[in-house]
Amino acid sequence: MQQLMALRTKALRVTSLLVTCMIAIELHASQPDSTASDSLVLPMPYHGAISVLGTVVPYRSLTRASIASIPYRTLEDAVEWRLPAYILSTGSIGDWNQPLLFGERPRDGRVVADGISAASSATGVFPLAMVMPEFMERFDALVGADAAVLAGSNGGTAYWVQQPWYDVGTLYTRVWYCQSAYDFIATDGVLSQNVAPNVNATLGFRRLTGPGRYDNQWLDAWNTRALLRWNLSPRVNISFVHRFTNWGFGSNGGVNTALSDDPTNERTAIVQYARLNQRLFRHDVQALLTNRLDEHTVLTASLAAVTEEWNIDRSPLLAVFSDSNTQVRWITRTLTANARWERRFDSSLATIVGIESSLDHGTQSDYTAALDRWQLVPFGYMRWNAGAHVSVRGGGRALVQRGQLSPIIGSGLDVDFQGVAVSLDLASSVRMPAQVEGNVLPERTHLAMLRVRGGDSTVAIDASAYVRRRTDAIVASPLVRGDTIVAVTQTNQTTATLETGATLESALRVTNVHIVPVVVFHFVGSQRVPLLYASLSVRYQYRLGRNRLLGELFVRGRTRVRADRYVPQMWSFVPGDGVLPMSYDGITIALAAELGNAVVKLAMGNVISSYYATLSTFPQFDRHITLSVAWTFFD
Repeated sequence: MQQLMALRTKALRVTSLLVTCMIAIELHASQPDSTASDSLVLPMPYHGAISVLGTVVPYRSLTRASIASIPYRTLEDAVEWRLPAYILSTGSIGDWNQPLLFGERPRDGRVVADGISAASSATGVFPLAMVMPEFMERFDALVGADAAVLAGSNGGTAYWVQQPWYDVGTLYTRVWYCQSAYDFIATDGVLSQNVAPNVNATLGFRRLTGPGRYDNQWLDAWNTRALLRWNLSPRVNISFVHRFTNWGFGSNGGVNTALSDDPTNERTAIVQYARLNQRLFRHDVQALLTNRLDEHTVLTASLAAVTEEWNIDRSPLLAVFSDSNTQVRWITRTLTANARWERRFDSSLATIVGIESSLDHGTQSDYTAALDRWQLVPFGYMRWNAGAHVSVRGGGRALVQRGQLSPIIGSGLDVDFQGVAVSLDLASSVRMPAQVEGNVLPERTHLAMLRVRGGDSTVAIDASAYVRRRTDAIVASPLVRGDTIVAVTQTNQTTATLETGATLESALRVTNVHIVPVVVFHFVGSQRVPLLYASLSVRYQYRLGRNRLLGELFVRGRTRVRADRYVPQMWSFVPGDGVLPMSYDGITIALAAELGNAVVKLAMGNVISSYYATLSTFPQFDRHITLSVAWTFFD
């Protein structure tokens, strides 16, 4: 009863705040905005994009505008709501939660920022929580041959993040605020203005903080960014970007179910690691050039440097070696240069060719071996429209490291006939081990995908099936002392593994109602992901002039699964001990109001307070409320 009264009181406060914000927003929306630009040369909207001439067609795209009505805390929320992604989540906002598409493993996917891989050389991954939704123009998902050839993805998925572009004579200001479960608070601010004709300067920050639901699950994160863009001419744009990350959180390893009477009771539950804290300091600096040589040729080039300082504070019980101390620190540095040449020869043939070189250096620690690695990767990609309804695409990457060649190849066939599009993808890719994985052999994956799409403005269906074969798969095994996992060891599996699955997405539009059910099957090799994962989104939209009112019901569920256990000190996943029963996430109901230059979002998650988890020992939030407000001035 006390919990219900507290929830009711909180709901009344949030409703009052929502009404106050809506009144203030209406007053602001009636005031004139200034978008006057003093630029003599307009910025290129495709600066940093995956393709300028339409050579590449992404599997799915998100923009800042398209996710504006989603009650996201970090980008992974938007990805889960709009892509058929099964997210391995620790139940903590801002953690190293990994989306899985088409049965891939956590280190298979690749995040690319303006053409440069964002993955850490230490961990081999880049969590979507570190991508700032307010500091991107587009977010493109690539699959199959496109992901392998253009981004070097091993499992069949890559995410391409394009930097934002602004062109404003009057100071542009945007503020985003979010408050969610267990005292989670986030803020984001943007300031942008043309500081000279054809030159724009943009500054921004993001702050995420919260004590977490369970013991030692705190979050304390800072992001700052600076962007300077010069529209040198109608055909040449140059930008300089600096992203700074200060990311700290408590890594409790989940709830110890053997010692906890009720894992859902955060007051009495006992966690795996009462003292295991992480702090990452990361600098990303990048210079990017886009030069449109003529109407059919574009040259892009970039130079990027990444510096990471890793700090781990741990209990003496988690020391890997007898002479280890409680503080672990190491540094990694990466320097990357690449150049791409995109050319459309005629209406039927377009190509992308390029070369990338990277130099990685990492110091030794209890969890990492010393790393000194130089890689050279020439690549090429082609799309040929062989007929009115048939196109062929594909290419390859030649990964050269220590004098050894590791080829990556992929090809695709697209057939469009009478409103039905059929795509066949074949790809063979390789993944080099991350620093924390030690000296193991590269893992190779062979992937075949079949996709069928069709529909009209009322009904649409998108179905995909895949077969994946791995050789020399990198497998993590727990290093146990007593009942505690202190680290993991990595080995190559001697036998090949096979994984199969299928995804069915559909959409039905009835006037202002949009219904989107998604069903994901994992057949062979599905022991660590569920046989069946499904989600349902029911959206409503009412538009009045510039203003919109939106409502959405979102629910997800899965069958029973022997879920992975996450070992945070090495960013690895090992097989869990028990089986999680069939469950669903208790339904999320969201409301959003877009009024003039502002968006107000209110969501109640896990309405019926159901137990839901995708990782062993990591329960998701129980019933909670998320409130967020985004307000743009002089847009």
